[in-house]
Amino acid sequence: MSNKWFSRYKDSSGRAGVGINFATLFVIKENFDTQANHRFGTNVQRRIYGHATDVAIRPLNEEKAVQAAADLLGELFVFSVAGVAVICEMQNRSRAEARKEELRRKELEAMKQRDQELGREVELLKHRIATLEQVTKDQSIGGILNFKRASSTGNKAMMA
Repeated sequence: MSNKWFSRYKDSSGRAGVGINFATLFVIKENFDTQANHRFGTNVQRRIYGHATDVAIRPLNEEKAVQAAADLLGELFVFSVAGVAVICEMQNRSRAEARKEELRRKELEAMKQRDQELGREVELLKHRIATLEQVTKDQSIGGILNFKRASSTGNKAMMA
């Protein structure tokens, strides 16, 4: 089929002629039924807008078909690039969010560790305070008792 198609566009010397151009690449009636595609698209549009679909649809001329194909390719390219950009941006944001989450997790772990260290330090200080209170209490009671003993032995020595 391709030989039949290309034979129409060859000049007398057998080389490809000027006839092969942008229009012929997109409007190949043997391979694609552009008129059926046009009728289908028009019927879909008419249904969407609520118009009757049983009307006769004028055939699409070659220039409009080429323009529609060019528009389609242009839009396809633009939307493909936009889609890729959106996907890349989402991946970048996802990675950034993952890095932030990891940083938050490390900070939380450091805070928990610091909290445990402070808890141990508070317990150690409570123990030291209790020890100091006990030592102070023992010394104050012992000091009073020693003072009483010293004074009672001193009174006996003075009396003798």
